[in-house]
Amino acid sequence: ASMGGIAGRNTGTITTTYSAGVEGYNSMQNGALVGTIDSGGVLKNSYYDAGLFPNAYGSNSGTATNVNGLLPSQMTQTGSFGSFVFSSTPGATGNAWVIVDTNGSLNNASSAVGATTPMLASEYSQNIRTLHQLELMNMLPQSSYQLMNNIDASPTQSSSSYATSGD
Repeated sequence: ASMGGIAGRNTGTITTTYSAGVEGYNSMQNGALVGTIDSGGVLKNSYYDAGLFPNAYGSNSGTATNVNGLLPSQMTQTGSFGSFVFSSTPGATGNAWVIVDTNGSLNNASSAVGATTPMLASEYSQNIRTLHQLELMNMLPQSSYQLMNNIDASPTQSSSSYATSGD
């Protein structure tokens, strides 16, 4: 079976995406983005963590254009994602992405170091259910928020816009 961070099989068009990881990556039919690009399938303007995965797709009989592997350090830098539009507008839709920086600023403002990989601005919410929504509170820090469920933030221990102490 084909497996990828975005899709196992691609028979349509996948554009303006990235993948920071694929669970269970281990065979030739697996790719960081797509397992198999079938005839007629298109993958374009997409990025993946080349430090984790050697290739974007497992097999390709379709079209792949502007597909780039990035070093882990590039995955938190806006300049690495040429086809992405970065926004600081909470809830912006379409191709609107956000990187939260280590100092809480957004999108590498004033050369700040990114703490997260890109997140869609449309994920922003004042009802916090996901780790992304928790990070995106930086888009409007003066607002009021409600935590809707428990969130495991352990993935943020090494790179986050939040300082932690203890367990």
